[in-house]
Amino acid sequence: MSRPTTSGLVAAMAAGLVLLMTACGPAAPPPTPTVIPGDAISLETTPPSMTAQVEAQADPAPPSPQSSAPTAELQIEPDPEAPTADSAAMEPRLLSSGSFAGVGDYDGSGTAAFFQEADGAITLRLMDGFSVSQGPELFVYLVDTDTPADAASFGDSAVELAPLRTPSGDQRYVVPAGIDVSQFSHVVIFCKPFDVVFSAAPVAGS
Repeated sequence: MSRPTTSGLVAAMAAGLVLLMTACGPAAPPPTPTVIPGDAISLETTPPSMTAQVEAQADPAPPSPQSSAPTAELQIEPDPEAPTADSAAMEPRLLSSGSFAGVGDYDGSGTAAFFQEADGAITLRLMDGFSVSQGPELFVYLVDTDTPADAASFGDSAVELAPLRTPSGDQRYVVPAGIDVSQFSHVVIFCKPFDVVFSAAPVAGS
């Protein structure tokens, strides 16, 4: 028995394949997928994550209360202590001043100063820690003399301004109208019973 050739085997296999395809019939086409229209999709079949996104787009969050709140206007109050042109014009004006010193055995310290007040009145201020030795019936005098020591040294132009209110502490006296304080060289604290000056302050114009 002779062996089949290679070409004979190929021809036999091809014939067998044709018979097999004929017996099975034509191959069925693949199934066509059914496309569901977009408007047929319901939220019931939509995944939860997609549902949350749809609701977030359909119902935007209300605006923040801060964005609609009215803006408060900043109001700067004027400083009541700040100087102004009117307040500067109302400040008392210093006319003359001098420092107290004791006379003889008596002590004195502080400052005597003449001021012109806002209303035009002239005042004498005893200030800057004014102090004088205590004594009976002390008076404030305005005199024009180089060395005030007693009543005889005052001259005829001396003016008895007022009784001294207290031997220590700041105080103020109103100078009577018509008296020119620039005509006096000293403010003195005078003791009438002893006829002696306790303290004197030379005043010079500012």
